[in-house]
Amino acid sequence: MIFLENKGDEVIPGTYRHYKGNDYEVMGIATNRQTMKEDIVVLRALQDSGEFKKGSLCYCVRERFFQKIPVSGGREVARFVRIGW
Repeated sequence: MIFLENKGDEVIPGTYRHYKGNDYEVMGIATNRQTMKEDIVVLRALQDSGEFKKGSLCYCVRERFFQKIPVSGGREVARFVRIGW
């Protein structure tokens, strides 16, 4: 599998894999109406998971979308990795 590199904190529409293994389509970026500051990444689940049904819309705050997550062995992985267009 080829992982496509994101440029910095630019959210590029396409298919992303969450570090737990589920795939999501990035639908776009929304702005929090209350703060008008916080960008929110809007996602669509591409398969059923314990959290979301296939086709469900969900979101992730942009800052969190790009977070590195500690995993076993003391290493860190990206929360979301782009895997396709």
